[in-house]
Amino acid sequence: MKRSVVYLLFTLFSANVYSQSIAPDGDFDADIVGWHCGSVNPVWRSDEGSGLSGNGSLQISRENFISNGGELGGGTCDWVDVTPMNDYKFDGFFKLPTDSEFENISIDYYWFTEAEDFISVDSLTIPTNSVTRDVWTSFELTKTAPMDATKLAISLTFQFYANGQNEVSAFLLWDDLYLSNFIDEIFTNGFEQITKTY
Repeated sequence: MKRSVVYLLFTLFSANVYSQSIAPDGDFDADIVGWHCGSVNPVWRSDEGSGLSGNGSLQISRENFISNGGELGGGTCDWVDVTPMNDYKFDGFFKLPTDSEFENISIDYYWFTEAEDFISVDSLTIPTNSVTRDVWTSFELTKTAPMDATKLAISLTFQFYANGQNEVSAFLLWDDLYLSNFIDEIFTNGFEQITKTY
């Protein structure tokens, strides 16, 4: 039996922390403008959302895909300007449907110079066998921008089993995607609500 428990956590926030949406409509209440999804099928789901904002979400999928291992690109955000050596937290929610067949969820930070030369990539890998299916699950990833980084793109990808030629269908929903920039050490008090489902 699933139970939802709401925690109110007392937290510290930087006075000069600001949150900006990765997409112009980061809660996807109206559309999925700000994301390009070349090798998957992006769909705006008007009837499915995390519950923190409205009902909208971004669904990426690849049906009847012949998998031979490796990674398949998913949603990628438009460029975000960053400051070298600042800390950036990307967080939000995803939902993994029961009939989705792939091994890992990968969230990648791609850092670039002002001239759009690639510098490096930082990744968070979430095994699908560790995720509760059909439930909105929160995530966060905080990384420091490299010395020469002034641009950032965030990519959401599927990683497939490397066990031969298998036909699979992969589906994943994303919602309330935000990027926060931590730029100093002056703190103020705040509250954060986190809901976990068991």
